[in-house]
Amino acid sequence: MSGLKMTTKTLDEMRAAQKRGEDQSDWDRVRTAGDYEWDGRDDEERPLSKEEMRAAIRYSAPPQHQANNHKVATTIHIDADVLEYFRATGKKWQNRISDVLKEYVASH
Repeated sequence: MSGLKMTTKTLDEMRAAQKRGEDQSDWDRVRTAGDYEWDGRDDEERPLSKEEMRAAIRYSAPPQHQANNHKVATTIHIDADVLEYFRATGKKWQNRISDVLKEYVASH
């Protein structure tokens, strides 16, 4: 892939450029290119197998909500320092707040 210029644009930017006739994609080259053939030298360039692609899709797919999930979306007011604490704990911080509230309910 050496010699190719790579740029980063948002989808909206690409669509706008295409409408203005500024699309720089070499569509003839894309249409006539054959399947990628790995030369076996650089493992980073190796195409993924179907199994690896399926595993990546399963890993990145959002979890399906289970029928026994009784969570309800709501709005509550929480002190800023408490909110900051839970957010700092990382992903699923809302679940941790729910767990603390469940413990409180169970003990009272």
